[in-house]
Amino acid sequence: MVAGTLERQRPYAEQEINEALIAWLASVRGTPDHVTLRRRMIDCGFLKRTPNGSRYYLNYGRVVDTLGTGSAEVDAGGIVAGILREREVRKRAHLARSETTSAGG
Repeated sequence: MVAGTLERQRPYAEQEINEALIAWLASVRGTPDHVTLRRRMIDCGFLKRTPNGSRYYLNYGRVVDTLGTGSAEVDAGGIVAGILREREVRKRAHLARSETTSAGG
């Protein structure tokens, strides 16, 4: 998992996080974009970011609680599929809101 490539207690610029995510997605032949994956990692608590979004930190405690400390077997395909499903749900919700706004205006 990409979290295993990040150092504990080290601040990362957004570009550094993006590069790590892009490399991981390429290694697992992932199809979602790195921005979607970054958002998912924040939503799951694996990454924390400063209030202004300028720095990111690995939430090591959350990673260990979820994956353990060893090199756990990770279902990259399942992770990618979940991200794609989530992105599609958000897209449909956005489109539904847009249609409601257009119809009401």
